[in-house]
Amino acid sequence: MIWVLIIPFTKGASALHFPFTVKIEKNNTNKLNYDSVALIFQMKSVSKVRFKKKIGSITNNKYKKIEIHIKNIFRL
Repeated sequence: MIWVLIIPFTKGASALHFPFTVKIEKNNTNKLNYDSVALIFQMKSVSKVRFKKKIGSITNNKYKKIEIHIKNIFRL
């Protein structure tokens, strides 16, 4: 079984006061309905079979910011 790491998003901008969060602005690439906040501190792993299709993507810049937070959480 293949597992993937997921990071929940919220549309509540007040979540930005928590550590390990990144603001993700809605655009045509990520197909979000609202500007959102990635809650990296709430990441978890789930089975890849739970996913039916890819909906959207984030920019490399946002991905790198998220990656930095993940490394900081695990102190890598």
